[in-house]
Amino acid sequence: ALVGGGVTKTISLRHLCGDDLSLCNTFDPDQRVVLDDINSVLTTVFIIEMVFKWIGLGFKEYFADKFNQFDFIVVGASLVEIFAGLFASDGSSNSGTFSALRGARLFRLFKLARSWKDMRKILNTLAVALGSLWSLAIVWVMFMYMCALLGMQFFGGLFRFTKSDTPRSNFDSFWPSNLGHGALVIVFQIITTENWNTIMYNTMTTEGSSSVASSFYSIFCIGIVMFGNY
Repeated sequence: ALVGGGVTKTISLRHLCGDDLSLCNTFDPDQRVVLDDINSVLTTVFIIEMVFKWIGLGFKEYFADKFNQFDFIVVGASLVEIFAGLFASDGSSNSGTFSALRGARLFRLFKLARSWKDMRKILNTLAVALGSLWSLAIVWVMFMYMCALLGMQFFGGLFRFTKSDTPRSNFDSFWPSNLGHGALVIVFQIITTENWNTIMYNTMTTEGSSSVASSFYSIFCIGIVMFGNY
């Protein structure tokens, strides 16, 4: 935002790069070529490893192992990414949305759990802990649901301020829509304490709210933070 002569003007990325972002510099072509080469080499190595396992173990024994199943998915995603790059306008796999699939290769590090006993114990403990959190997660979702409904009841359509536009973080709708992010998402935002104090100040300054109501509205947001986190 630029401020000059008492007037505030906002410059967005579309002002600088155009509506289609074609006026901004793209990814460095040399780095793109290097990444494509590395991607092709790694994909080739994974394919050779998979074929050797097929020959040595057979299809039945190969797919009986969960790590091998994951490797098969990674190889399949890599092949989809490469073929998607062949049909791209610039012939690069980095330009397509499928380039995010290569991030799945990072999970291959969990294969170290086979030979690393301490890491395997940690992963097993983590799996048991996550399995016991389902009941707590249900209570947490129910708490978010009730707070979202209360927020819509108290503040629905009231985030209207004369000196600024209607904030997207409002309680005008339950689900995200053209009216805003949605009450359920706003409750989650408050729980994560992401700019939650701004939402609290907005609730305290809603139209027609008295000093007593403002205090209650602040307690509403603070209570969501406290109970939602602890």
